[in-house]
Amino acid sequence: MKRVFVHIGLHKTGTTSLQRFLYQNRGELGAEGVLYRCLDEEWPNHHPVAVGWRKGQTSDKVAHFLDDCLSSEHHHTVIFSSEMFAEEAFDVSGFLEVLAPHDVTVVAYLRNPCAQLVSVFNEVVRDQKVQWTHPIGSDPSPYDVSYHALLRDWLQAPRLILCPYDPPQWIGGTLEADFLATLGVDNVELAPLPFRENVSLPFSVVEIVRQANRAGLVEPDRSDLIRFLKAASFDPDLPARYPLSEVQCQTLIERLRACYSLYKPFMRDNFDESFLFEMPSALQFDSKHSDFLP
Repeated sequence: MKRVFVHIGLHKTGTTSLQRFLYQNRGELGAEGVLYRCLDEEWPNHHPVAVGWRKGQTSDKVAHFLDDCLSSEHHHTVIFSSEMFAEEAFDVSGFLEVLAPHDVTVVAYLRNPCAQLVSVFNEVVRDQKVQWTHPIGSDPSPYDVSYHALLRDWLQAPRLILCPYDPPQWIGGTLEADFLATLGVDNVELAPLPFRENVSLPFSVVEIVRQANRAGLVEPDRSDLIRFLKAASFDPDLPARYPLSEVQCQTLIERLRACYSLYKPFMRDNFDESFLFEMPSALQFDSKHSDFLP
């Protein structure tokens, strides 16, 4: 029997950087008996596993990959990581059935819903496949900040640990150290990433891209615009108005609060949930309207 950890994100909780970190240090982890192996070497995560294990379908390639990982004689611990594991199309029950002979723990990080939506919005607007055009805070929303659709099926897991995406609560002071400590793999010398992955852009930049999406800007001009905006200089002395109104933030917080009782039994020891329900501080709200909303 192996210890199997399934990291399911959630989205915009440092997953890309954490996965790159694990992949970069897979050799050092392997020497300690911890297996982090990827199905496709072009992906330093298990997104291809999630894609190949959707409801109503079973990929033989994924099945063989899982069997190889779980039967490895040189490892006592296996880590799988993909935020796509928490997407509705993924076959959670079938996946847990395959892992059932082992000691399975599912790990997810929870983030303040206001910060979560701003970060998700940043990504979906930039995403070439999505090219989101609706204003932030509008319905439909690109993300369910209550987490119910993402976590509902994982509540059946043998063990679920919900961790705070809140730097003051991170064991060891970094997300990577916190994750390894949660897994009980915290005495291994691993190299940090040279830079953070998938960092959000200033909201004014994201809004320019969203308007370009609305106008129907197509590739390669759209990618050229994003590259230009990433390299552009913005006055750091200009006051930063928060992209969500105070009322919108209150609504997001209440959506999470409505489902919070479902998650509380799974919180990691000493999880201080107060950060989940805090209004953004030291930020300028516009009580009448947001300059970014049409």
